[in-house]
Amino acid sequence: MNDKKDNDKLSFWPFVLAVPIGIILFKGLPHTDLYKEYAKNRKTINSIVITTKLISNKLKFVVNNKSPYQFKDLVVKCKFLAQSNTILAESEYTIYNTFNKKIKRTVNDFEVNNIPSQTDTTICEAKEVTIIYEEDEKQKRKEKLREILSKHS
Repeated sequence: MNDKKDNDKLSFWPFVLAVPIGIILFKGLPHTDLYKEYAKNRKTINSIVITTKLISNKLKFVVNNKSPYQFKDLVVKCKFLAQSNTILAESEYTIYNTFNKKIKRTVNDFEVNNIPSQTDTTICEAKEVTIIYEEDEKQKRKEKLREILSKHS
């Protein structure tokens, strides 16, 4: 009988240890590079305001990047609504452009296929972005300058 009590006490220890280990990991998560990258992306996506206008089978996007980051390759999810606000269709599109920080940019004539015929309104929201870091841009400029200089020498 004592063996069973000792065995029960031993099987309880993993649970006792799991709580402090979980707390340590949870507290450390915001300090990881992966979490910081995720937080920057979320902050950027939440700072993007998109207005759309549907003209025949083309969308006009006005992208207002209120975030402190420059980004490229904006993935948007668009809902096509009927006059009754019923969702007729949903689609995702990637806008392959660069969007500077704190700037409003218009993307005209974005061709869209299979728009429902009863579409009255289109609502789009940002889903993903690729943040461009200033160091990457500086490195690209240096490489471009080297390329230009090597052509002229």
